[in-house]
Amino acid sequence: MTKTAEEFIESKISSVINSEVSIKDISRTCKHYHKVVAVTYMKESINDEKVFEVQRREYLKTVYDDDGRSEIISNLKGDIYRIGYFMVAKIGEKRKGKWIWAQFTPMFWNDDLSNLMQKAKDEGTIL
Repeated sequence: MTKTAEEFIESKISSVINSEVSIKDISRTCKHYHKVVAVTYMKESINDEKVFEVQRREYLKTVYDDDGRSEIISNLKGDIYRIGYFMVAKIGEKRKGKWIWAQFTPMFWNDDLSNLMQKAKDEGTIL
């Protein structure tokens, strides 16, 4: 049975806050590590199977692929924001009916973007 958007959001919040995440640098030579310090979720206004996410992350360090060297890059210090969305998968034997991270840039209807940004500000995700 597929979780409702509200059930999905409730289950995500505690698993995301304070988690350490990495992203591959666009140069493909290193990974940047962040800690998720705040997160906001909001269901899309016209689709109960799409949930937007705004994360505020704190930069921790950079690790280089070639030698494993770790350093803190001063111009990367501070907060970085990630906006994306989850959706209920419609295809795939193992994924169908499950909430998955959507791999494409989010598109917003009507007032969804301004409502999401306001909600994120009200909740302290966006400073």
